[in-house]
Amino acid sequence: MPTLWIVGRSLSDPCFGALSGIKLSSQPEECDAAVVFAEGEGGNNLSILTNSVERMHAALSNIKQGAISRLMVVTNFKSLSGRRWKQHQSTWQSNLGASLDSVDGMGVLIVEVLAKSAALRGVEVFVLRQDEHNSDILGPWIKKTASLSTNEYTAMQDAQIPDLDGWVAMNHDPSGEFESAIDTLGWLR
Repeated sequence: MPTLWIVGRSLSDPCFGALSGIKLSSQPEECDAAVVFAEGEGGNNLSILTNSVERMHAALSNIKQGAISRLMVVTNFKSLSGRRWKQHQSTWQSNLGASLDSVDGMGVLIVEVLAKSAALRGVEVFVLRQDEHNSDILGPWIKKTASLSTNEYTAMQDAQIPDLDGWVAMNHDPSGEFESAIDTLGWLR
């Protein structure tokens, strides 16, 4: 099993309880993959945007210098939660793109753009968007994502779907407002 570099959460966070057999580290050295928690803090000021973006920049800088080949980003729906798309349909889908309504949303969007840029440089990138910090979903998602082979990752790609075009982005949204090309709960079974 790989060693995961955890960025933006304490190693004692309850979501890591499901990661038996996986080593966790607060430093990037000797890690195979990184898990970056980039959810905004729900505020609406520039310091929140700066915090999310700086955390991601620092992680990517370390990824470039080391042997980390897989990046998992945990974020929220703030980059999608604006209501422009609501004029056309009631459920957001990947092809509808970003729809910001806050500074926090801009920070999340920038983090996702930075993650996509890492994918374009050959890093295997997974994004999980969720509103609530759900340990029951997050731990198993991290474990399965960390253990996928490169062939399994590549098989998930689909150039016709923006969230699967060169990276994999999934939504865990029990309300059903934000549809994902890959159903997170189904994928975890």
